[in-house]
Amino acid sequence: MNFYPFHVGDYISDTAHLTHTEDLMYRRLIDLYCLTEKPLSSDINSLARLVRMKGFEQELKDILTEFFDFTGDEKSGFWKHKRCEKEIKIFREIKRKNSKAGKASGISRRKASIIKRQQNEQAFNERTTNVKQPLALCSTPITNTITNINKKENTKEKSSSP
Repeated sequence: MNFYPFHVGDYISDTAHLTHTEDLMYRRLIDLYCLTEKPLSSDINSLARLVRMKGFEQELKDILTEFFDFTGDEKSGFWKHKRCEKEIKIFREIKRKNSKAGKASGISRRKASIIKRQQNEQAFNERTTNVKQPLALCSTPITNTITNINKKENTKEKSSSP
């Protein structure tokens, strides 16, 4: 998660006794925890590198011991932070609800679009037009006229032959 609420009063009351380095280290550990949304590794050297505090491994271990709860064994264990766990749980619940609401909204918009399209198609199909059919240019169909002309020509040819 890229954002988490930071309660200044709670933080200061819990960390007023820390040195500048320890304070920075603790804040970076909290940031790392929230960014990854999971407990911190038990590997102190790896954590020191991730929070840019190489050379301060003992101070890091002291901060972890004071503010985090260790679970598991040294190889496969991890450090949990109660406040971070609470904020991550809230974040995930909000994310789940927003996702559900977004999907419901999408379905609703899709249904409304289908209904509107059907209504438009129905209105278009039911509409009558006032277009009049064009008048015929002549009273007899063209095919009959051509046939009549051909008949007249054939008749002339027969009468003019000996």
